Amino acid sequence: MVSIDGIPIEAPLGHNVLIIRNSDQPGVIGQVGTILGRKDINIASFVLGRDAKHPYAIGIVNTDSAVPSDVLKEIRSVKAVQFAEVVEI
Repeated sequence: MVSIDGIPIEAPLGHNVLIIRNSDQPGVIGQVGTILGRKDINIASFVLGRDAKHPYAIGIVNTDSAVPSDVLKEIRSVKAVQFAEVVEI
């Protein structure tokens, strides 16, 4: 992966990938990581892409296991998260 939504981001793609777009503000990575951790979903990598032209950031999160729909719903409920989707490769 090299770019999403015009944001440059270099991220490896594993089997279980969570893609998020969020307001570029402090604390979002921590909130997403806390939600995944509470559900015993281990993060293999978390890469964030930002660009001064955009007020948002893109996160590519590779996890060791699938992210279930209830966890995805909780991540989407984080106020700063504008978009969240799971992709299985």
